Amino acid sequence: MSRSLLLSLLLLPSLVVAQIPCDSEYGEHCPEHSPNTVGGCLSALGKSSISQPCADYVNIMNECAADIDKFCKDLSYTGEAMSCLTSWTKLEDLSDSCQAALPAVEAAKPREKSDKEERKAANRRRKREKAAKLAADQHPQKNQKKKKKRDIKVERREL
Repeated sequence: MSRSLLLSLLLLPSLVVAQIPCDSEYGEHCPEHSPNTVGGCLSALGKSSISQPCADYVNIMNECAADIDKFCKDLSYTGEAMSCLTSWTKLEDLSDSCQAALPAVEAAKPREKSDKEERKAANRRRKREKAAKLAADQHPQKNQKKKKKRDIKVERREL
């Protein structure tokens, strides 16, 4: 195995580990603490001794401590804690205090399509409709069975 490939494989794990906004404070003031105890150390420093992003992170970890214990076992004050709270766990499952502490999530806005994209999409729709009509004309019995199955599924959903 080449030396550069071996070096790349050794460095890869360090590249994929997520960092927390308190890494500099953690290293400077709390190097002897583990992720399980660093929260107490960072909280004891006070907001004036840590950066605003770190203070916000500490607040989230404190407000969401019970939720982290419940949904994100052993991830408190790790790089994965925020991913667990915001992506891996449903928002409605989190406590009200945790939800309030988390940063607001903006709703995704649909992208505006250009005129060219709109024309292209309309053309694709026309071609699909034409193909569906052609298929229905060629296989009327087969399509009626599919339609009947669809109607039954719709009726079941409505019940």
